Amino acid sequence: DIFKHIFKRQRTEEQLRKALEELKKAQIKFTTKKARGWIDVGGTRMALVDIPGCWYGINNLVDLLAGKETSRRVMFESGNNERFTLSALQSGFITRSNQGFLAAVDCYSEAGFGDFKVKEIDLNKGYVLITCKDSFEGWSFVANKETAKEPVCDYSRGVLLSFMQKLSKLKNLNCVETQCLGNGA
Repeated sequence: DIFKHIFKRQRTEEQLRKALEELKKAQIKFTTKKARGWIDVGGTRMALVDIPGCWYGINNLVDLLAGKETSRRVMFESGNNERFTLSALQSGFITRSNQGFLAAVDCYSEAGFGDFKVKEIDLNKGYVLITCKDSFEGWSFVANKETAKEPVCDYSRGVLLSFMQKLSKLKNLNCVETQCLGNGA
C-alpha cells in the first residue's frame, strides 16, 4: 500500500509539473498587469481594443474626414511612433540584434496584433521578410465583410519599420506590404 501511495503521489507531481510547463508556454511574454486598468508590455503601457468595431471604425472615419491617403499616412505614422522598442531596450528586454528584432516582433504578435513570423532577417542591412496570416488590420476588414482595394496594414507597417530603424540604427528604410488579408490575399 505504501508503494502505491508513493507511486500515485509521484505521478500526480509529474502531472502538475507538465501542467505548469503548459501554462508557462501559454503566457504572453514581456507582459505584466501593473494594476487594474494597466497592462504593461515590455515597459510600455498598452490597452485592448475592439478591433472589428473601434479600430475599423476609427480607420473608416479618418478615411471619410481626411481621405484615403491621409488616413493611411496617419495610421502608418502612428505605428512608426511606437515607444515599445526604446522602453524594451532601456529595460533590457531586447538588444540591438537579430534576436532583439525577433523578440520585438514576437511581443507584438503576443500582444494581439497578429501572428507575425520573421522568415529572413539581416539587421545590419535593415532587411527583414515577415509574413502574417491574420494581422488585426486585415482581419478587421474580413470581420466586417469588406474587401479593400489595396493592403491595409499601415499601422503594423509603421511599427515593424520602427523596430528595424531603432534596432539597426539605420535610416532611409521602407516597409512594403505585398499581400494582405484585408484585400483578399
